[in-house]
Amino acid sequence: MTGAQTASRALSAVGKGWRYALGAKPDPSKVAAGATGVESDCSGFAVWAAGRLQTGRIAPPSFAPIAAPRVGAIVWRAPAPGQKYGHVGIVIATFADGQFDTVDASSTPGAGRGGAIRVIRRARAHWQREPGRWGFDW
Repeated sequence: MTGAQTASRALSAVGKGWRYALGAKPDPSKVAAGATGVESDCSGFAVWAAGRLQTGRIAPPSFAPIAAPRVGAIVWRAPAPGQKYGHVGIVIATFADGQFDTVDASSTPGAGRGGAIRVIRRARAHWQREPGRWGFDW
């Protein structure tokens, strides 16, 4: 799947009533782009957007941080000290100034009621909260 296809697939879930559920991993062979009412966590959503099925935990320390994202790349943030989980999303647009837009599945308020998939515009600060603990892959 190309980066543009991954970004398009991720965007197809925005506003479709997806609910955040830790541990939920949609199967891309059963959940089509544009599907409604799906349950997913952030990594399950990102891997689904790439057309893959997540079968284990994503391990951010194994990713090699790079400075410039590309459309369709996964962006990740390692767990903060004392936390068990980090966060991942999909890059959907990049800009000459180094900024980028992302789509992710979030556990923010409303996520359990069908508002889990969100677009974050000019998202570098959101992902780069802890220098050295974030990056891109794929």
